[in-house]
Amino acid sequence: MIYLIFFFAKRKGDVALLYHSIGRVDRNVDPYKLNVSPEDFAKHLKIISKYNRKIAITFDDGYGNNFENAFPLLKKYNFNATIFLITDFIDGKIGSENFGGENFKVRPLTWQEIKAMDRTGVKFGSHSKTHSPMTKLSEDELKKEALESKRHIERALGHQIDTFAYPFGDATSFNNMVKEAVREAGYNKAYSNIMGCNREDPDDKFALRRIRIYREDGPFKLKMKISGAYDWVDVIGSTKRTRR
Repeated sequence: MIYLIFFFAKRKGDVALLYHSIGRVDRNVDPYKLNVSPEDFAKHLKIISKYNRKIAITFDDGYGNNFENAFPLLKKYNFNATIFLITDFIDGKIGSENFGGENFKVRPLTWQEIKAMDRTGVKFGSHSKTHSPMTKLSEDELKKEALESKRHIERALGHQIDTFAYPFGDATSFNNMVKEAVREAGYNKAYSNIMGCNREDPDDKFALRRIRIYREDGPFKLKMKISGAYDWVDVIGSTKRTRR
């Protein structure tokens, strides 16, 4: 019943959806259900295109299949997106198994692919340098994760970026010290993975919410999530770490 109440309610606020991998990944090596098939992603975009409201599409990590599969579909349905990059992943210094599960091996975007998408209007932000849990880092380490990743992306693209997405992204993955480090690095806003929408003029631009999308999210569940029917899961589980 609670789902139906949210489904038929008129939701207020800006919605940002969070995706990761858009490809053909064996579900047996995808413990966190990060991969959405290209066919399902196309269905999602078709549904999103029918909404008479702004729905932002974001991706975390920087998988190569964002270029191979997601990018053509975004163009087909006339959507833009923001991709948050782990710069050590893009540089090949760490693999996707470091943050997607020990057998989750998906190639990163190349800088050439990133530049090609950037030229068409796809936006990029930082998802840190190494995807380390930022609340466990020293001030110097925080600065390295936030500032070095920002500078690296800016050097590659030739222009500034101003958005950050916290690694892991749940309520335990950032605090005031982390937010201040991100702010001092020159970002204008930062996203969590906490379910919910954002006011047009949010009280805290460094704790923005996103709606997590997983591989089992079919058309009906996607509509329910956009409507707010799953926002409560992070209120109840606020003390537990949500992977990714």
